[in-house]
Amino acid sequence: MVSSPYLTIITQRHGQEILLCVQGELDVSNRDSLREVIDGLLEPSLQTLVLDLSGLSFADCASLSILVSAHQHALADGSAPVRRMVEESLLLSGV
Repeated sequence: MVSSPYLTIITQRHGQEILLCVQGELDVSNRDSLREVIDGLLEPSLQTLVLDLSGLSFADCASLSILVSAHQHALADGSAPVRRMVEESLLLSGV
């Protein structure tokens, strides 16, 4: 678990699936915490990465770059486990 005054990241592993529950406020001041956690989890044997963002009360445009980066990493590995999440986030943001 990663925790700061405004952001909590809880990691749960279920076989080859990882669930990240992100809670609080995600912005430019703490986005690197989420980026580091995601980067540390993206591995060839990982089949599915699920990001539960329902606990976020705020997310700025800088935090979208983390989702795009995770998506690009997955595509480079020949998979796209974060596609739906990225597409929905970008759609909601109007990008």
